[in-house]
Amino acid sequence: MDLCLKTHILDETKCRFIKKCGEGYTRRNKKCLKDCKFGYIRNEKTNRCRKNEFKTKSVKEFLPSNKKTSKTGYKSSNNLSNNLSNNLSNNLSNNLSKKCDRLFPCNSELNKDGYIHFKDNKGIMLAENLFDKDKNIKKKLLKNDFPRGWYVSEKYDGVRAIWTGKELITRPRNIKGKLLSNIFAYVPEWFMKLLPSNIPLDGEIYMGRGLFHKVSAISNMKYTTKNKTEMDKLWKGLKYIVYDIPILDRTFKDRYNMIKDIVDNDTIKRAICTRIENMEQLNKIYKKLLENGAEGVIIRNPDSLYEQKRSNNLLKMKMFNDDECKVVGHEISNNGKNRGLMGALICEYNKKRFKIGTGFTDKERKEKIEVGSIVNFRYMTLTREGIPREPSFRGIRTDV
Repeated sequence: MDLCLKTHILDETKCRFIKKCGEGYTRRNKKCLKDCKFGYIRNEKTNRCRKNEFKTKSVKEFLPSNKKTSKTGYKSSNNLSNNLSNNLSNNLSNNLSKKCDRLFPCNSELNKDGYIHFKDNKGIMLAENLFDKDKNIKKKLLKNDFPRGWYVSEKYDGVRAIWTGKELITRPRNIKGKLLSNIFAYVPEWFMKLLPSNIPLDGEIYMGRGLFHKVSAISNMKYTTKNKTEMDKLWKGLKYIVYDIPILDRTFKDRYNMIKDIVDNDTIKRAICTRIENMEQLNKIYKKLLENGAEGVIIRNPDSLYEQKRSNNLLKMKMFNDDECKVVGHEISNNGKNRGLMGALICEYNKKRFKIGTGFTDKERKEKIEVGSIVNFRYMTLTREGIPREPSFRGIRTDV
């Protein structure tokens, strides 16, 4: 059985093994079909490759030749994207023709509670861990000559943000069986003008390495007319790092090339990817980034499509683990400098309770973090009982 697993894949619908397709072929309807060459796309109904106008041209050919700069000194992303909107992809064109409220997710609505509802319950692409629970590279990856040809980039320690074409929204989460996403409470008008009106984006609101808690605090600030000036000033220190475009029928390699042509100013920046050939090169990049204060790296399969789920085509590699938990109570400190203040958070994680006692500022200990909040924490490993070992508070999250 083990030998069979190494050379075959399991057809779960019929409980039998079927031979894997060779390199350059993809299984469709029980047949191994040769991959379409560059400039062509497969028709899902006929399984034939047909010419695709968008892929036979460079994105730059659709851009206006006279790029004008805005009053802020940045090139306007709206100018760059106007000629792209009708040529980006069948998926995006269909969204426009259907008169969707948003370019992504198309099947969505703003509900009465102020959330964006992903009505088909399909979310965004999320990263799987590169390693299994024993800290070994997952076996399924080793079968595919991993990581040759994959792209690696820094894992940015910020708040996930999806640009829908209308608003910036956070990572969706399941609330009572519905996939819901928050709209960022406040985004300055000057920042919004730098975002393309006809192209959805996927990225991270980012301030710098080790500054997640500050980004999280800004994203959670409630807007009032009195603090508008202060919030505008705080947003000046933020960047939107774009690492993907949520178009469902293009490979990551194509999507990344599109990002390079669309994102072109100092505030809306693209993630820098490097093509790798082996584990030695990956480890070297990973070590160098860690030494410079990065959280870790993200590894992407260049031939993968944008999947609206957690995917093995998108992997995270980092020294520490991090996750989210729900605050269910507080523990008050009885001694030391924190006497009478919040000593620890009591949190619920995978139906188990544990305490987080480090990582707080004096202000957070004094004001206490509200019960019911979703917080992000860092930890080493999980115990046999599933309890995080050496947890440390990182910040309140809205993008979970």
